[in-house]
Amino acid sequence: MTTGIDTGEPGGDDVTNAGERVCADRADFGFFAHLSIYRFARLYAVGRDVLDAGCGTGYGAHDLAVAGAGSVLGVDACDRAIAFCRDRYRHPRLAFAVGDLMALAVTGRFDVVVCSNVLEHLPDPDPFLEAVRCLLRPDGVLVMAVPPVRGLGEWFGNLENPYHVTNLPPEVWRAKLDRFFTTVQGYAHDAAPALLDDDHRIRRQAVTGAEQFVFTAESLERLAGPLPTISLVNVAAGPRATPLSRTHAEDTLPIAWIEARIRRDFGRLMAFKRRHGSPAA
Repeated sequence: MTTGIDTGEPGGDDVTNAGERVCADRADFGFFAHLSIYRFARLYAVGRDVLDAGCGTGYGAHDLAVAGAGSVLGVDACDRAIAFCRDRYRHPRLAFAVGDLMALAVTGRFDVVVCSNVLEHLPDPDPFLEAVRCLLRPDGVLVMAVPPVRGLGEWFGNLENPYHVTNLPPEVWRAKLDRFFTTVQGYAHDAAPALLDDDHRIRRQAVTGAEQFVFTAESLERLAGPLPTISLVNVAAGPRATPLSRTHAEDTLPIAWIEARIRRDFGRLMAFKRRHGSPAA
């Protein structure tokens, strides 16, 4: 993950920022789920020049280099994370650099940009998507994963995470990507069937590797519905010579969500007042 700037809060010297960045040192369900996105990205990366935008602790960039990418550059806004990456992962086709994804400044062109669980951390993803459009070669692709936000439960869950500042439903992400790319295909990201119980709940303790996850091409309608998915994955190809104009579809959240948030926040304010009294004038 990455934010526009490295605040260092919370987590102090913890390179994971109290768990917001996953790390190979904690090989649990969360780590393997994140790593599986890079295993999916291998399909596009072998022999090609790759930018891992928001590389975090570097495990994914290293995985792509080992898999045979022509070159991999991992970029993250956190200098502490990049120092960790450089110390932990060495490979002749792998490099790391500090960079702000809100003002991405890297040299060269790329065939693939991987952006895994990053864009929800940016207050405005558009400058990054515009930079990717310019950095990709004409036949390049963006492999992007964000948390699925398809209802009040998932939306509120992401709002409670102080690092998640852009929480958009699949339809809005698709509208954004369509503005910068000619082709977008969405994928569901789930555990393999052997790891699911009768209610389609993942037996997380049974997950021991990234190969235990599957990616299935799906329509936008299914991805926006109740289809089980750990992440919303999009592969965007054909960077446009000129981006399309922004449309209202990129700015639309369901009215019911907004109303529910107002009611929730008002209820919290009233509960605070009952406990502590009104703030002094």
